[in-house]
Amino acid sequence: MILYKVFSLDIFLVCFCLFITKVINLNFIWANIDHGLRAMFGVVLLVNTALFFIFRSYAGIVRYTSIEDTSRLVIVNAIAAVIYLAVNIFLFRNNQDIFSLQLVTINFFVTTFVIISYRLTVKYLFNIYKSMSQVDKVNKRRVAVYDASADGLHIKNVMNSLPNGELQVVAFLDDSLSAAGKLLEGIPIYNTQENSIIKLKEDGVDLLILVNKHIDKEKLNILVDNCLSQGIRIQQVPAMQEWLNNKMDTRELEDINIEDLLEREVIKIHNEAIYSELKGKKILVTGAAGSIGSELVRQLINYRPSLIILCDQAETPMHELLLEIQEKHKNINVKAYIGDITDKPRMEHLFEIYNPQLVFHAAAYKHVPLMEDNPSIAVLNNVLGTKTLAELSVANNVEKFVMVSTDKAVNPTNIMGASKRIAEIFIQSFYKNNCQEIDINNSVLQLSL
Repeated sequence: MILYKVFSLDIFLVCFCLFITKVINLNFIWANIDHGLRAMFGVVLLVNTALFFIFRSYAGIVRYTSIEDTSRLVIVNAIAAVIYLAVNIFLFRNNQDIFSLQLVTINFFVTTFVIISYRLTVKYLFNIYKSMSQVDKVNKRRVAVYDASADGLHIKNVMNSLPNGELQVVAFLDDSLSAAGKLLEGIPIYNTQENSIIKLKEDGVDLLILVNKHIDKEKLNILVDNCLSQGIRIQQVPAMQEWLNNKMDTRELEDINIEDLLEREVIKIHNEAIYSELKGKKILVTGAAGSIGSELVRQLINYRPSLIILCDQAETPMHELLLEIQEKHKNINVKAYIGDITDKPRMEHLFEIYNPQLVFHAAAYKHVPLMEDNPSIAVLNNVLGTKTLAELSVANNVEKFVMVSTDKAVNPTNIMGASKRIAEIFIQSFYKNNCQEIDINNSVLQLSL
């Protein structure tokens, strides 16, 4: 029913615009106003009725008039103008002034202006009514959208048009300095510099929404730092198929992940391959009671090894780790072995008793200030202890030896880092001279710690 009302109104406006065009074309001389007017009305009614039905220009919801709707109306009016000229040539040969080129041109612009203006007026009035009827608008969170592009504009339109939406887009952020200070559909555009972020906070903005997930990492890090310094939270819109066609729910906005800030590709852990490699194996973890070793043990439990040997010289932390494992994983086979990795006879006994198939070497002295005061102990434990374990692993046909190192071993500037770097060099050299598979990494190999 509403569509027929829109159609009828469009037809009325087309006829009204023809009358106005006729008046303008005659320079407001009313004496000859009725010359050919009935025939013109007949042609206009017939032509526009057919074109409106063909292009369905009346089918769009007026209060949501878009660029596509206005473009369709312009095309309809342009085709109608061409038909008027053709009708004038073939049907009104003796009255060439009925649809003259001047009259048709004026009519095209008048009709296009009136029909589009009435639609935009309805849309504008509807938006005012909607904003006035939303009593809780004052309670909405004021947010900014990063990206003053078509996608950013679409997100703004979707969020601001949600009936029960909790967010109100009040600003855009964009990297382009030329766009700063301009307005996009009445909403100001700011640049991403820190002073602009401060102004956004002063305006009550407490959330920044990212439209594009493929942002340069360096720019994203700077933007995150500036926003966090002002207490502005950053979130991303969901996948495109979830927010197109106004189907996005603001509760589905996603927080920025730490992976999004890495200036490298995320390392993907192949858990299935690791599971097949660790399941049913006997695994030795040195330094098992330490911060790294204990977390390594917790991760290894998930891969169902047949036995985990916990080796450490710290009695109390070892006891606490055992109690934790027994409470959470009653079916896991775990053995505690108190021993110092620099004590070669004790380590030989460990390998003889349990014959581990994999070794995760996390035992080390790692506190920089303490090792500066006790350099000989750093060398003894981190270097000679590693050497002892590596040699025993080769002698007992261990399948894989994984050494946990540290970033301080890269161009070391302290005793602890230097001792770990020496251990790395030894392991690498020892691997090249033996047929066993001994791996080294600056983090725990292939495990998600």
